[in-house]
Amino acid sequence: MVETEVTPVRVTTDKAKCYPPALRAVLPGVEHRRSKYLNNGLERDHSHLKQRLYPMRGFKRGASADTLARGHALVRNLRGGFSSLTARRPPNLRLATAWAALTQAI
Repeated sequence: MVETEVTPVRVTTDKAKCYPPALRAVLPGVEHRRSKYLNNGLERDHSHLKQRLYPMRGFKRGASADTLARGHALVRNLRGGFSSLTARRPPNLRLATAWAALTQAI
């Protein structure tokens, strides 16, 4: 499990009954919002990964799933400007700039 030193102030989930007791146990001082639509940004973010997986009909091995998920997350973070490689670049050049730097590093 990866731990960060950041504690969220607010957590948004759907209306599943399992979330409130779990969040009270793990994050007791955090505001919990339950909404059908507030977490759509997160749902939409991983829809691109789902589109990639559909034609492949799943994975044969867990290592393959791990590799694809990590690579997908890397590209999404580079494109979003969440890396020091792409933070100050215009959106249409972020991936190309980062790719050049990454190939030199490898």
